[in-house]
Amino acid sequence: MTTPDPLVLLISCPDRPGIVAAVAQALFDHGANILDLDHHTDASADRFFARFRFAPGPAGPGPTGGDGSGALRAAIAELGARFGMDLRLTSEADRKRLVVFVSRLDHCLWDLLLRHRAGELPCEVPLVVSNHSDLAPVAAQFGIPFEEVPVTAAGKAEAEARERALLAEVGADVVVLARYMQVLSPDSSPPGLTGSSTSTTRFCRRSRARGPTTRPTSAARSSPGRLLTTSRQTSTTVRSSTRT
Repeated sequence: MTTPDPLVLLISCPDRPGIVAAVAQALFDHGANILDLDHHTDASADRFFARFRFAPGPAGPGPTGGDGSGALRAAIAELGARFGMDLRLTSEADRKRLVVFVSRLDHCLWDLLLRHRAGELPCEVPLVVSNHSDLAPVAAQFGIPFEEVPVTAAGKAEAEARERALLAEVGADVVVLARYMQVLSPDSSPPGLTGSSTSTTRFCRRSRARGPTTRPTSAARSSPGRLLTTSRQTSTTVRSSTRT
């Protein structure tokens, strides 16, 4: 008997008691087993965030995701309505498409691509984007397309529009800023971006544990060397743990 792939449920909603208990009970009632659980409350926004990773019950994932009978999805939708939740349920079998943004420093890019080649990052890397051409040979060694998008003070808006078009073209789910030494505008991510980025050298470890978190501060957005995390639900920043 084939073991179904684990599912991941991301939750964002107003904070109140009983959220974790209600979700855990719904999963238990449908035969699911929680494998990992991370949650956080943003007191300043009175907002609760959680990431449940669980093995589905005997019905297993159906052809459109979730459990085959749809009962689990219906139960989760009912919880969403009760608690005013923003919900996202995905399967770990769905490999994210990760685009890397870099400048001239190469160590983070090497780290990411070597980890990807070694199978430590369960994703696809369809594109590397840079404001310089220096690291094109690195991407070429891994057979990954490289796009140079020069950024100038006068042409910043046009450059970011080009970057958004490239992300949409390759169907990007996740963007990782691997020592990308540019300040990103608040609206620089495309509307369709659905995943999240995180610290380069800790991407593998953090991406499994980190769920939706708080929105970035303006100071964090403007600090090269920090990594902007963007998703449809929330976004956050994580200080880069790499050396400059």
